[in-house]
Amino acid sequence: MAAVEEHLPQNRPRRLAFVALAGLTLVALVSAYLYRNRGGPLLLGACAGVGIALSVAAGLAWLKPVTDLAVAVRPLGVPLLLVLAAGTIESPLPLQLLAGAVAFLIAWNLLVKPEIPEAEAVGSEVLQRLGGWPGARQLARGAAKVLFTVAIVWTVRESGSEALEERGGFASLWFAGALTLLLVALALRIAGYATSRLRFAVSLLAFAAGYRVVMQIGIVPGYTLLQKHTPWLSAGLLLLLAAAGVVLAGIWELVAPRLKPGRGLRGDAWKAGQAEFDSPARTARLRSLGLASCVLAALALFVAMVLSANAGRASGVLDSRLGAGPPGRATLTPAEMTDDQLARTYAPVLVFSARERWAPEPVTGFLKDVRVNNWNGEPVEGAHVRSLTSCPGIVPAPCYSLTIDCSAGGDSCAGGHTHPSGEQGRDGTVYVRVFRREKPPEDDSPNPFGPFGPWGEPTTILLQYWLFYRYDEWVSPVVAGQLEQHHEADWEAVTIGFADDRPLFMGLSEHCGGQWYPWKDVKTTGAQPRVRPLVAVATGSHANYLYPNPAQAPDWTGCASMPARTTTLLSYASNIRDRTGADWSWEPRRFVPVNGRTYPMNIVARWAPYSRTELVTPYRRQRLGQDAFGPATPSLQLLWSQPMRTIFHSRTWHPGAS
Repeated sequence: MAAVEEHLPQNRPRRLAFVALAGLTLVALVSAYLYRNRGGPLLLGACAGVGIALSVAAGLAWLKPVTDLAVAVRPLGVPLLLVLAAGTIESPLPLQLLAGAVAFLIAWNLLVKPEIPEAEAVGSEVLQRLGGWPGARQLARGAAKVLFTVAIVWTVRESGSEALEERGGFASLWFAGALTLLLVALALRIAGYATSRLRFAVSLLAFAAGYRVVMQIGIVPGYTLLQKHTPWLSAGLLLLLAAAGVVLAGIWELVAPRLKPGRGLRGDAWKAGQAEFDSPARTARLRSLGLASCVLAALALFVAMVLSANAGRASGVLDSRLGAGPPGRATLTPAEMTDDQLARTYAPVLVFSARERWAPEPVTGFLKDVRVNNWNGEPVEGAHVRSLTSCPGIVPAPCYSLTIDCSAGGDSCAGGHTHPSGEQGRDGTVYVRVFRREKPPEDDSPNPFGPFGPWGEPTTILLQYWLFYRYDEWVSPVVAGQLEQHHEADWEAVTIGFADDRPLFMGLSEHCGGQWYPWKDVKTTGAQPRVRPLVAVATGSHANYLYPNPAQAPDWTGCASMPARTTTLLSYASNIRDRTGADWSWEPRRFVPVNGRTYPMNIVARWAPYSRTELVTPYRRQRLGQDAFGPATPSLQLLWSQPMRTIFHSRTWHPGAS
């Protein structure tokens, strides 16, 4: 290790660190300028990539010794880059796996073999030992051919545009990179790089912890900040993340030499070869390779940001088409308005992608086409939907289930009406519920207010908009294929909380959970003063989001007994996502006041439930493809009965809306 220090100019690390610091400052300034001039996430991504390259370059020059770090990182450069590229172009999974295999072969032949000639012999010996017979290599080649064939067939089956729009995405990019790192770590273990079980175990644990930290602390909030157009925070977070990587690498440099290598597959040969890696020529070459890998990684990040810039473009569409911008202040205060004035003044404007087939509509038309079943799925003869207001002797509710009955040929069986010419959604029906702190609820339900709202300010008014969709037709790509959730009836909600004189927050339902946002982060539209919030609705699932984004990670907290961070991480890792766009908009025009005694909010039934019994008509099988769990009536959901506790119990909230 001393040889490295002897041949490095004493002022070089300091000089490179100064240059990198100046470069990072310039990157931050350019990023802010580009955002002020509507440069968009695309150019910010380029700046962030350059900033990360500068950070890692400074780290490679400053940290000593650099030999082990460069040897460990170098074989990962090409395969990680190619697999990241495969995820970036949103290719199907077999093609991503193929790209990873090809990338590993390229890295092995171009980077590993020239440095360690005996690596191929070691690899062949290991393959023979693992296979137990000389044909192990032929078996591996055959498997690669099968993988290649599957990838070609998959790609041919999917059209180019569908593959680009439906597959992969920002989440799969990072997940593919994680899988590649694990595979390469295993390969390095086999090849003899990690010659100690302890070193190998520590490497895997460090990678697993690092991946979780990057996903949870870096990528998720960083991408959210990009959507919110906050250049200083997003650029700073990305650069801070890069700096943290350099610090972690330095810590690893201090720890790794103290882990005894042991014999492993290469044993003493590894110890003998270590001195060779300390030569000045080898150190210079490794530094060049490391810097080149940083540049390539910056380019990969740039390409990823090209696609993720769709979120920025969609936000730009909102700004130009709908006149969106920061919220203004209404002429009258919320306390001075009647319930109807309040609902009309702050009525949300929903934006949809071109693929969405359903708009919010009156629930009464749907209820004409349903049949009443008990909870076991058996039809209840003579029962009418309006009579399902109680469950005598049964606690808790619901005790009934509703499913579409196509025997009478109702509108729900006539196929999907597409926007905006279809009859559904034309009248702009929305169901409105208003809570006022000084006025007890009309249906004798408990007062929903706690002593204080968020940030210690008193919330005095809650305004809820309940939206009904006839069908839920959600399809999401996942790592191993696609996830489908299709069911009849879909209830969603938008909740706005007010102080006496101004709005405080907005809560949006999202699958089994939801999220709340301070009012200052909400985009609004409408005549001046601009106060009507814009809500991006996910295609098929109708989950509500604050900004349009082609790869939203949904909140699943209410669907499973897991912490919110865990469900978010699983969403990103498995590539479960919602797609939102800004191709057309829908505005409420008919405001129906409701409470717990109003039909149909007082129905004690679950709408189109998934059950062990057969509740699905042949039409439903044909129309929706499968059965899935539908929502309960709004009055049976926590967001209805305990809105404040539900919204602010945690970072996310759990209304139970499907």
